Amino acid sequence: MTVLGTLTSWALEGGIVTADSMRSRGYGCAKRTCFQHYAMTGTDWLLLALEIALPVLVLAFGDAEAAYTPDLYIAPLRGLPVLGFAAYAVFLLIPTVLHIKGDRSMEHFRYPKSDLFSCRGEGQALA
Repeated sequence: MTVLGTLTSWALEGGIVTADSMRSRGYGCAKRTCFQHYAMTGTDWLLLALEIALPVLVLAFGDAEAAYTPDLYIAPLRGLPVLGFAAYAVFLLIPTVLHIKGDRSMEHFRYPKSDLFSCRGEGQALA
Protein backbone atom coordinates (compact mmCIF):
# COMPACT_ATOMS: atom_id res chain seq x y z
CA MET A 1 0.00 0.00 0.00
CA THR A 2 2.85 2.41 0.72
CA VAL A 3 4.23 1.86 -2.79
CA LEU A 4 0.87 2.70 -4.35
CA GLY A 5 0.56 5.85 -2.22
CA THR A 6 4.09 6.92 -3.10
CA LEU A 7 3.58 6.41 -6.83
CA THR A 8 0.23 8.22 -6.75
CA SER A 9 1.67 11.24 -4.95
CA TRP A 10 4.64 11.23 -7.32
CA ALA A 11 2.31 11.24 -10.36
CA LEU A 12 0.14 14.01 -8.90
CA GLU A 13 3.16 16.14 -8.09
CA GLY A 14 4.47 15.66 -11.63
CA GLY A 15 1.10 16.75 -13.00
CA ILE A 16 1.17 19.90 -10.88
CA VAL A 17 4.67 20.75 -12.10
CA THR A 18 3.61 20.19 -15.72
CA ALA A 19 0.48 22.31 -15.30
CA ASP A 20 2.46 25.14 -13.71
CA SER A 21 4.98 25.00 -16.53
CA MET A 22 2.27 25.06 -19.20
CA ARG A 23 0.45 27.94 -17.51
CA SER A 24 3.62 30.00 -17.08
CA ARG A 25 4.46 29.55 -20.77
CA GLY A 26 1.04 30.84 -21.79
CA TYR A 27 -0.49 27.57 -22.97
CA GLY A 28 -3.94 28.19 -24.44
CA CYS A 29 -3.70 32.00 -24.29
CA ALA A 30 -3.00 32.81 -27.93
CA LYS A 31 -2.26 31.32 -31.30
CA ARG A 32 0.79 29.14 -31.57
CA THR A 33 3.97 30.79 -32.69
CA CYS A 34 6.10 29.40 -35.47
CA PHE A 35 9.78 28.62 -35.70
CA GLN A 36 12.07 31.56 -36.35
CA HIS A 37 15.32 31.05 -38.17
CA TYR A 38 18.29 32.09 -36.05
CA ALA A 39 21.21 33.94 -37.58
CA MET A 40 24.61 34.32 -35.92
CA THR A 41 25.29 37.88 -34.76
CA GLY A 42 28.61 39.57 -34.18
CA THR A 43 28.45 38.77 -30.47
CA ASP A 44 27.90 35.08 -31.25
CA TRP A 45 30.94 35.01 -33.52
CA LEU A 46 33.02 36.84 -30.90
CA LEU A 47 32.05 34.32 -28.20
CA LEU A 48 32.79 31.42 -30.55
CA ALA A 49 36.23 32.88 -31.30
CA LEU A 50 36.89 33.37 -27.56
CA GLU A 51 35.81 29.82 -26.75
CA ILE A 52 38.25 28.51 -29.34
CA ALA A 53 41.15 30.91 -28.69
CA LEU A 54 41.18 30.81 -24.88
CA PRO A 55 41.64 27.02 -24.56
CA VAL A 56 44.38 27.23 -27.21
CA LEU A 57 46.12 29.89 -25.10
CA VAL A 58 45.71 27.71 -22.01
CA LEU A 59 47.28 24.75 -23.79
CA ALA A 60 50.06 26.85 -25.31
CA PHE A 61 51.05 28.99 -22.33
CA GLY A 62 49.53 27.30 -19.29
CA ASP A 63 52.72 25.46 -18.40
CA ALA A 64 52.46 25.17 -14.64
CA GLU A 65 53.76 22.50 -12.37
CA ALA A 66 52.52 20.99 -9.14
CA ALA A 67 54.08 18.11 -7.25
CA TYR A 68 53.19 16.22 -4.09
CA THR A 69 56.04 14.53 -2.36
CA PRO A 70 54.75 14.58 1.14
CA ASP A 71 54.43 18.38 1.00
CA LEU A 72 52.38 20.22 -1.56
CA TYR A 73 54.51 22.44 -3.72
CA ILE A 74 53.08 24.61 -6.47
CA ALA A 75 55.61 26.36 -8.66
CA PRO A 76 55.33 30.15 -8.68
CA LEU A 77 53.78 31.67 -11.77
CA ARG A 78 56.16 33.63 -13.95
CA GLY A 79 56.16 34.63 -17.58
CA LEU A 80 53.85 32.99 -20.10
CA PRO A 81 52.07 30.60 -17.68
CA VAL A 82 50.42 33.70 -16.19
CA LEU A 83 48.88 34.34 -19.61
CA GLY A 84 47.68 30.72 -19.72
CA PHE A 85 46.04 30.96 -16.29
CA ALA A 86 44.49 34.31 -17.18
CA ALA A 87 43.06 32.84 -20.39
CA TYR A 88 41.69 29.88 -18.44
CA ALA A 89 40.08 32.19 -15.87
CA VAL A 90 38.41 34.25 -18.62
CA PHE A 91 37.23 31.02 -20.29
CA LEU A 92 35.65 29.84 -17.03
CA LEU A 93 33.95 33.21 -16.46
CA ILE A 94 32.15 33.30 -19.84
CA PRO A 95 29.02 31.41 -18.62
CA THR A 96 28.82 33.57 -15.49
CA VAL A 97 29.03 36.80 -17.49
CA LEU A 98 26.39 35.57 -19.97
CA HIS A 99 24.08 34.54 -17.12
CA ILE A 100 24.36 37.96 -15.46
CA LYS A 101 23.85 39.71 -18.81
CA GLY A 102 20.75 37.57 -19.49
CA ASP A 103 19.29 38.33 -16.07
CA ARG A 104 19.75 42.05 -16.61
CA SER A 105 18.23 41.97 -20.10
CA MET A 106 15.16 40.04 -18.86
CA GLU A 107 14.32 42.49 -16.05
CA HIS A 108 11.93 44.50 -18.24
CA PHE A 109 9.93 41.33 -19.06
CA ARG A 110 9.00 40.60 -15.45
CA TYR A 111 5.36 40.94 -14.56
CA PRO A 112 3.69 41.69 -11.26
CA LYS A 113 2.94 38.48 -9.39
CA SER A 114 -0.82 38.81 -9.89
CA ASP A 115 -0.48 38.99 -13.70
CA LEU A 116 2.03 36.17 -14.06
CA PHE A 117 -0.46 33.43 -14.91
CA SER A 118 -3.18 35.54 -16.49
CA CYS A 119 -3.30 36.04 -20.24
CA ARG A 120 -6.70 37.75 -20.41
CA GLY A 121 -6.08 40.70 -18.16
CA GLU A 122 -6.73 41.49 -14.52
CA GLY A 123 -9.54 39.82 -12.67
CA GLN A 124 -10.29 37.16 -15.29
CA ALA A 125 -9.40 33.58 -14.53
CA LEU A 126 -8.16 31.07 -17.06
CA ALA A 127 -10.86 28.84 -18.52
